[in-house]
Amino acid sequence: MRNWRTRAGEIDIIARQGEWLVFVEVRSRRAARAGGAPALGRPADSVTPRKQMQLARLAQAYLAEMPWQGLARIDVIAIEFGPDDRAASLEHYRDAVGG
Repeated sequence: MRNWRTRAGEIDIIARQGEWLVFVEVRSRRAARAGGAPALGRPADSVTPRKQMQLARLAQAYLAEMPWQGLARIDVIAIEFGPDDRAASLEHYRDAVGG
């Protein structure tokens, strides 16, 4: 499914995995040109406690609007791009919020 937006924010991806409804936050960062270290820290580090609370509220709002009888979770996908703009690494944090 595509992203879902409200006045309060948006969920990047909503997907179904078996009995799970998965809300996915995608974060990316580009590595610095010299040294290869991410310029702004790791992508997953940008999912602050405040952002986690916002994601939980958005997921609750979605579930209130689109009832789901199965399980639900919030995952984070973190992508780091190298200096050549190719994906250097991708990490999937399952049940990253409220787990």
